[in-house]
Amino acid sequence: MVAIPSIDILAFIPKEIKILSAIALFMYAGAFIIEALKFLVNIVIGSLNLTNGCLNSLGIVVEPALCIEEFQGLVIFGVNLTDFWVITALIFFPAIALFAIKWYSMMLNK
Repeated sequence: MVAIPSIDILAFIPKEIKILSAIALFMYAGAFIIEALKFLVNIVIGSLNLTNGCLNSLGIVVEPALCIEEFQGLVIFGVNLTDFWVITALIFFPAIALFAIKWYSMMLNK
């Protein structure tokens, strides 16, 4: 048998760009999953509001006490923790801070 050599079609792309692309893909996939879950929850909430008489064709709310607000995300102290940029900040800012601490401790020793 003759072995077929594998061809790396991404060999011309630098390693750093591949790493950054993988991080971006991971972050956007996570944001997509969170948005999809919020969408599904809002479909359930919308159907409950429809059956309770909150959403009718004339825009008249029959019983306002039964209406459920649209789900926006997990909000703590006014910060929506399901927002893409908040998640990004929670991941990258501590990493940047640890890198800076390590960098300055290494440079100050010289």
